[in-house]
Amino acid sequence: MRRIRFVSILFITALIIGGITCGGGEQSPSDSHNHLPTAISPTSTPEAVTITIGNLTDVTGVASNATEILTMALEDTVDYYNERDKIPGVKLEVRTYDCQYDPAKDIPGYEWLKNQGADLIWSPVAQTGITLKPILEADKMVMILMSPSQEAFDPPGWVFAMGQARYDEQMYTLLDWIAENDPDFPKDRPAKMGGAMLNEAAGQAVLESAESYARNNSEYEWAGSYLVHFTFQWDSQAEALKDCDYVFPAVPPQSFVKDYHEAGGKGIYLGPYALAAFMAEVDKLDLWDEMDGTCIISPFRWWTDDTEYGRLTTLILHDNHPSQSHEIMRAGAGYITVQPVVMLLEAIRETVEMVGPQNFSSEDLYNHLQSFSMTVDGCRHSFSETKRTSNDFLNIHRFDAERKDLFLAHEGWIPIKKEP
Repeated sequence: MRRIRFVSILFITALIIGGITCGGGEQSPSDSHNHLPTAISPTSTPEAVTITIGNLTDVTGVASNATEILTMALEDTVDYYNERDKIPGVKLEVRTYDCQYDPAKDIPGYEWLKNQGADLIWSPVAQTGITLKPILEADKMVMILMSPSQEAFDPPGWVFAMGQARYDEQMYTLLDWIAENDPDFPKDRPAKMGGAMLNEAAGQAVLESAESYARNNSEYEWAGSYLVHFTFQWDSQAEALKDCDYVFPAVPPQSFVKDYHEAGGKGIYLGPYALAAFMAEVDKLDLWDEMDGTCIISPFRWWTDDTEYGRLTTLILHDNHPSQSHEIMRAGAGYITVQPVVMLLEAIRETVEMVGPQNFSSEDLYNHLQSFSMTVDGCRHSFSETKRTSNDFLNIHRFDAERKDLFLAHEGWIPIKKEP
């Protein structure tokens, strides 16, 4: 059994797969002294076709402790499909390349995975989808991206996101809900909000979208965006935002939260699902009181929600890591990646049913994805010729300091708001 390190998680979110062998039938030798007609030997079972997922992820870089759990979820889910022969005639396989969270390694990593026979690419890194977008389209190679950066999807091409919504749609949906449902929302003035995040694709998209919403809705007043390169010091940004009602904290959040608290900030934290990947850090540093009431926009249900796919996720986790399952669950959202992996494997299964195992190609998967739909725990996911993120609905979870976990803040799924 693999062991994983549970040390400080530095960034967020990819997952992939392992395989099993499949043997064929064996013919019995004929008896030359037997004058009776020789029995026809059983037809050999055709050898399974291998479909390879190229995992372009961080194995040894700054995001590796987070992506390690994602890869674990990917591999375990693929094993689950292989062992139960859920895609007849197919053996799923994963090949992994360590990009070390370095954009300069995205293209060499992609070329290596392609040469290793990858039929599609999986990555948790937002910038990777942007860098590879034109190459993927030239090669007709599907990429499944776990971080939904707008630039990777505009115009629609060969990059898709399972279990995701665009960052702008996430922020519009979250802020619309907050204004209508948060009991702490100011009643006699606009809510003041701002944010401080790392200057990379996800951080830029979150703050630009939140600011756009504020500019277009009188319920909010934008206090400022602070995008900085990698740092553990957020004192000046915390000071600038301390009078806000709502604040978008850096991802990972722990350093900003400590500095914001020390600056006397009282604002409620808001953010993308990525914040849920750092629960272990919240536990370790005992930041529950500081983050109490934090609201995040979520594409899936949480560990505390009793759902069909939640139970499947827990089953796969317990079967593969019984002694570590509690620790993995407390680490946050990483292992819930089982669910978008299931969605991808179901899309592969349906494609194989249509074209046959021997004929499967990335282009066939691309064609099918454009009309693929699936319901997961009551949430419809779908793609189209123009839609590249799967979620049609989202939900909101709130950090609860008393119970030290995340819980639904809204019963039922929320339709995605597409405009500010």
